Amino acid sequence: MTRRFFSLSLSSGLAAFALTAMGSIYAAAVDPAIVSKWLDSAVLDKDTAIDEVRAYVAKKIPKMPVLAKPEDWNKFAADHRKKILDQVVFKGDAAKWRDAKDLKFERVGTVSTNGGYLLTKVRFEALPNHWIPGLLYEPAELKPGQKVPVHLAVNGHDAKGYAAPYKQIRCINLAKKGVISLSLEWYGMGQLRTPDYLHPLINTIDLTGTSGIATHFLAMKRGIDILSSLPNAEPTKVAVSGLSGGGWQTIFISSLDPRVTLSNPVAGYSSFITRLQHDMDLGDSEQTPTDLGTVTDYSIMTALRAPSATLLTFNAKDNCCFTADHALPPLLAAAKPVFDLLKAGDKIGTHVNQNPGDHNFGEDNRKAFYRFMGSHFFGKSGADLEQFAVEIPSEDQVRSETELKLNLPANQATLISIASELAKRLPKSANLPAEKNAAEIWVLEGRKRLREALKLPESAAPLYDTFTPIGDRQIQNGIVRQANLVRVADTWSVPFVELFPEKNTPKITTFYLADKGPASFATLAADRLAAGERVVVCNPYYFGELKPSHHNYLFSLMLNTVGDRPLGIEANQLAAAIAMDRSRLGQPVRLVANGKRASLVALCAAAISSEGQLAEVVVTDSLGSLKQLIEQKDSYSDAPDMFTFGLLEQFDIKQITALIAPTKVTFSVPSERVRREIGGMGSWWKLFGVDHNPVK
Repeated sequence: MTRRFFSLSLSSGLAAFALTAMGSIYAAAVDPAIVSKWLDSAVLDKDTAIDEVRAYVAKKIPKMPVLAKPEDWNKFAADHRKKILDQVVFKGDAAKWRDAKDLKFERVGTVSTNGGYLLTKVRFEALPNHWIPGLLYEPAELKPGQKVPVHLAVNGHDAKGYAAPYKQIRCINLAKKGVISLSLEWYGMGQLRTPDYLHPLINTIDLTGTSGIATHFLAMKRGIDILSSLPNAEPTKVAVSGLSGGGWQTIFISSLDPRVTLSNPVAGYSSFITRLQHDMDLGDSEQTPTDLGTVTDYSIMTALRAPSATLLTFNAKDNCCFTADHALPPLLAAAKPVFDLLKAGDKIGTHVNQNPGDHNFGEDNRKAFYRFMGSHFFGKSGADLEQFAVEIPSEDQVRSETELKLNLPANQATLISIASELAKRLPKSANLPAEKNAAEIWVLEGRKRLREALKLPESAAPLYDTFTPIGDRQIQNGIVRQANLVRVADTWSVPFVELFPEKNTPKITTFYLADKGPASFATLAADRLAAGERVVVCNPYYFGELKPSHHNYLFSLMLNTVGDRPLGIEANQLAAAIAMDRSRLGQPVRLVANGKRASLVALCAAAISSEGQLAEVVVTDSLGSLKQLIEQKDSYSDAPDMFTFGLLEQFDIKQITALIAPTKVTFSVPSERVRREIGGMGSWWKLFGVDHNPVK
């Protein structure tokens, strides 16, 4: 397929074109219901978007390297960890969090026990003024100078958090067996089960250009710091374990922090390739962090555990995710050869729970963990090892959430307040130039910066490959409907539906895009058709039929993790379709968008389009500022395209709008926020010789 670029300049005649002059009626009244039905009818096979995302992402996932010498692997492992930390975890202000000094750790109360162990409520700063609650389980009567193993217990998606009975029983048993455990609360669970700590909020931090995933990593790293600093801690014996989201936390911290010498992730992760093949494995924001898939895959991260003791536990009939038969083999296939290369084949183990076999860290899985720890930390074998693996009955020691709750400092930093604080000084270059030459340079450089933020090619023109009619034309009441397929970047199939009068040649085309679909603009489109104009709906990714019918936003996370940006894909698809249409028919094109997502996509598409592609842009229900996403605590799961990493660091709605000049942009029915943020931009258009105020 030959790729073609189009960069068409708007002629002086078109530049002077006045849309209000299109007043003549060419066609009979058009029924909006028919327009809505015709525009909303599917063009492509169901879930084409899912199939194409799977194929696209699979090609970009890093593959396990083949290294023949131990020293080569050791160098690769050290370099690879650093690369993940530098390029994924510690971008933006996260590097300052990493380097923060004098973070506090406090014991804030005790819980009575029946002997054999001590239980203390603790809290600590994972980053300045951002506190994590925890429970410290210690063997009773530890002697000064006595060194024992330590264990970080991390939570999964359990509303009870560290009060979950199975987790308490595990930590009580380990304490009675001679192991110190720090049980951490996890974001969105237990005491942190509030709107200010929900997992998708890390994408809100991403919006500011700082890695949201750093909050998860630093909470665990700081937990290990605390455990390692305890006077009875044996620093060479540091374990981590957890179920589900706790299993993800376990592999994430233990693959990146070499201090972890024993790891037991339970039903918590699989390779990115496996996830693409099994929808049940698709992970949330923390499991699929921005850009992780540009550097590594979870199969490689599993191999990074070598030569330290690692027990991979999965469940045979898991009713949640990561079922043993598909999740375990690829991880083992990647890691086992590395353990063997480092002569540590006995350090990697597997356990598949058959009974009950569902999503659990129940007694069978716990006993496998005790046995593994008994062997690798205590040197036990035979009957002694089997005795160590026996679980000590502890059900009567399980405490309620109320008994385990502790107070956190007032006004502590939350995930949402961290994002809010970062956003205060953004975008970095908010002021627009006040002089014509500087404004023209700013636009040229700004369009390039926007393409970089959207992870698009440097080319100033959108890219498309082919335009293909699909099916026969339909004609009703003098209106023609033709469905078409646009292929973009030889990757994406984009449906393109056009309506136009049967017996007249339209002089202008209006492209429509709406969050709520054609029904929201059917009346406007019908009026345009009745006026003899042409109407087009070209739904890019995550709009209309290209919105995945299941696990929808999780596929956007997959695009994010391999270095793409859903907003960039959407804007590029729309801009490419407009460029194709201009080259095909030569008509002026209006772009009309309705809804906060559609408006942002339309503004970005217009900003990256070659000058002259669009005659006008009209947006309704647009945000006035990207900061509203933070202020309103909007969720990534509702609008994944809007939380583009670093977009707010470079641009807000005002700056993106400014990039579209001299093309006119109108904010229809503007909110008060739009009036406040955009209302004074008439002077900007005057610099380009255009008398226009985007907010009327």
